[in-house]
Amino acid sequence: MKALPNKIRKFLHPSFVFAVVLFAALYLSSGCDRSRVTTNSVPSPTPATEFERDLQKVRDGQYKYIYVFSRLDSAPFTSDDGTYLKTNSPLEVNARYVTDEGRRVIAGSNFTFKPEQMEALNRRFKVEDYTGK
Repeated sequence: MKALPNKIRKFLHPSFVFAVVLFAALYLSSGCDRSRVTTNSVPSPTPATEFERDLQKVRDGQYKYIYVFSRLDSAPFTSDDGTYLKTNSPLEVNARYVTDEGRRVIAGSNFTFKPEQMEALNRRFKVEDYTGK
């Protein structure tokens, strides 16, 4: 067998081979790990519904009493329903929000409803007490 030429022997010198292998290892290990996906550990909040946003507005008003009224058949409120609700509510009801595509009314007040008012409202509507919730 013939001896390798001088130029090739210099290329295959152990220190040169070590340097090439070291460079390749550093090059390959320093790249970005593109397969890893960074995610936020906190899930993004679900968008609030119209009802939830309006309820929060009433809560932010710091009313002592919060009631939600809806028709027993779940249909949208009519003008007669609105008149009945207003007639049978205390004059001091400070906030009324028609929400949920007209199917609910949120009322905020710092005054209690009289028992006879609540009885009249319960005959016609589903009344939910959100006070303190």
